[in-house]
Amino acid sequence: MAATLNISRPRLPRLLPFLLVVISFVVCILSLVYFLHGKYYYCLSDAFYYYGLAQNFHSTGIMTSPITALGEGPVTPQIGIVLLMNILLSIGLSKESLFLAVVVVNFVFHCSLIYPLYKTARLVGYRGPWQMVALIAAVLVGRTYFFANLQVLNDGIFNVTTIWLVYCIAALIHKNATRGNGPQLPSKSEFLFIGFATFFSLVGIFFRVQELLIVGSFFITALLYGMYKKSYGLLLVASLLCACSLLVFRGIYALFGVSGFTSQLASIYPAMFARFSEKTLYFIGTYLVFGVALTAIATRWLKEKNFALLFVTLVCLSGIAFVFEFDFNCAPAFQRYLQHFWPLTIMLVLLTPVTEFVGYAMVGLLLLQSLYENRRVPDYFHIDRFYLYVDKLKITCAGKNALLYSPEQYSRMSYYFLGQKCNFGLEAGRDSLCEGTELYFAGPREYLEKELAFVRKQTAAQNLGFKEQSLTPEYIDEVGDAVVRIYNVNKQSDTF
Repeated sequence: MAATLNISRPRLPRLLPFLLVVISFVVCILSLVYFLHGKYYYCLSDAFYYYGLAQNFHSTGIMTSPITALGEGPVTPQIGIVLLMNILLSIGLSKESLFLAVVVVNFVFHCSLIYPLYKTARLVGYRGPWQMVALIAAVLVGRTYFFANLQVLNDGIFNVTTIWLVYCIAALIHKNATRGNGPQLPSKSEFLFIGFATFFSLVGIFFRVQELLIVGSFFITALLYGMYKKSYGLLLVASLLCACSLLVFRGIYALFGVSGFTSQLASIYPAMFARFSEKTLYFIGTYLVFGVALTAIATRWLKEKNFALLFVTLVCLSGIAFVFEFDFNCAPAFQRYLQHFWPLTIMLVLLTPVTEFVGYAMVGLLLLQSLYENRRVPDYFHIDRFYLYVDKLKITCAGKNALLYSPEQYSRMSYYFLGQKCNFGLEAGRDSLCEGTELYFAGPREYLEKELAFVRKQTAAQNLGFKEQSLTPEYIDEVGDAVVRIYNVNKQSDTF
């Protein structure tokens, strides 16, 4: 009788990890809906700068900015998003459809992170399901990282290609380490990983210069691996990958007219270790302790000869060191430069027994934050809120002789939403004020008062009359943002 009894083990513990993944996907979709509904893709001015470059490149074949009359070229080689926009323009997408298409592409790329993170985690030592599920959940529900990956900027695609590149290199290191000693040709799978690593490194360099940090970390790992194994085939691959990345990086400068290749490249790596300012204490207090922890992990796992984990750790350390390139005047300004290796830091936190439960707590907080934020009314910076209102009213600068004036910090969004090149101030182009001219001014109250006072002064001096109209009469904010139209500029008849 006793032998026929079959008491099954509770299945709840096995279902919990799966349930957490499902909840994470649901929260991820809710965050996407919140992002699209709030039009957060319109909330960073760099996106409009890249759009202007792409639009001009598509129509003229020259990569200069049409946003202002100056027509400046790209100031950095990070033009991957410009080339993507150019492709989307080629298939006839309108400007908002283009932005939405980039968001969709970024979302698909973001979801693809699950596979390389899963495989990389296995290579560095993950065994239990909870660590893996927590890592995947952190990437899916981490709101700051998720929104950064969706924005119409270089960050999203670069952050994803970084993880794919790290996986390909880690897998290549692992496969090389499991082979026998002595000279051997790479296997088919190793050739495949070399090909994918080359592809992701060459794509990534178009989006962010930090891609050089990853191939640099690969070079250091391969060097240490070669010294340990007395085999330098991996070092040859790393050297070729570094050389290819540098050549492409240099080629972007030459092809698209970006200046300062030598000075920019030369300033990066020394500054990683030598530049400090009075704001550095913030950085030290926030990141140096974590950097020391990563160093301890690297030392420990180097003794165990897990070179894939050593490589992942070096990627994180080099990313932290790169932030010394900046003067730390504003923490959020360099936060985006830490995001490409953020999933890897979570991976290492969950891997280390001392900090594993801290990692679980972090994932729980990220989940609660996303659920809370997705219920809030969107909170915009005043410029973003103003131009979302302009977009809602569909205001444009119509007319053959229409001219648009905005402060410099408003110029990119004014160009996109109002449809004209921007001039920063009427006083600099006073000859533009003549009969038949139609002027549009977009900006805060202080700027508008100054420019409209100049209009009145100049029209009085030239005996010109005009009509003035506010195109946003019902809009009120803390700085008095508005769009004002000056039209019917005509010569006044003399009266006696």
